[in-house]
Amino acid sequence: MNYIFIVNDIKGEKEIKGENIIEHLLDIKYWLFRDTYPLGNRVKKLEKGDMILCYMAGHHRKYFVASFVIESEARDIDEISGLDDIFYDIFKFAIRIKDVRKFAPPIIIYPLINDLAFIKNKAHWGIFFRQSIKSICKNDYKTIVNSQKKSSN
Repeated sequence: MNYIFIVNDIKGEKEIKGENIIEHLLDIKYWLFRDTYPLGNRVKKLEKGDMILCYMAGHHRKYFVASFVIESEARDIDEISGLDDIFYDIFKFAIRIKDVRKFAPPIIIYPLINDLAFIKNKAHWGIFFRQSIKSICKNDYKTIVNSQKKSSN
């Protein structure tokens, strides 16, 4: 399967910028998840080999920053060592990732909106990015990744 993981800032008692979350997780090759419904159920459905795109949401963002492949099933975060302490307080599940590819420059969503099947309402496309995990078809995955190759030529 192909998915988009949507990242934004964490706000509240403990605040973390979305950029810092992504950088840290890609560097340690783990992706972390909260234990909120229905997210907890979605995480448990992720499988080894699933292809993931990371999307930065929020004010002045709206772009894809990386891709990777799921390497393991979800595990309790307490089984993982080497994370910043703040992550143990916020997240519940961890999944090992591999084949991390950072997009430089990031892939901006705007030029792709009309070419992506998962965005049904082109006028209100941002609604799609309100949840943290979204399934997409293989063609949409390829359209996004290939657009990065085109922009770097």
